[in-house]
Amino acid sequence: MKIPKLITYFLIAGGVYLVEFALVGHLGRIFTDYMVPLNYLVRIVGCVAAAILIRRIVFPHQRNFFRKFLLIATLIPMTASLIFLLLISSFNTHFLFLKLLADIITSLLGYIGLSKLLNDPITVDKKNI
Repeated sequence: MKIPKLITYFLIAGGVYLVEFALVGHLGRIFTDYMVPLNYLVRIVGCVAAAILIRRIVFPHQRNFFRKFLLIATLIPMTASLIFLLLISSFNTHFLFLKLLADIITSLLGYIGLSKLLNDPITVDKKNI
């Protein structure tokens, strides 16, 4: 039984994200004045790591994957950090909760964008179940 691409995508992204989340949480407590730039840098590294895994596991037969993913990978950290900054400015809540919220929104947008660029259907393919 194959796992649908969307679930596999989020399992990979979630694993990379847990490391990213812990790192930002730890560094955010130490360097409180630099939370947004730290989030951006850690997010870039996370995107590169996730891209390698997603290419090999979720989209193994897509041509020009990295060229297309580069567009998404460039926008994801910037978008996540901008949403994070907006949320920090708008709500007086713990920064890790706001980071999580910003990253979930961005991750969904990233998957949709990548699927569109790769001309890969977002809906579950019944042959892959």
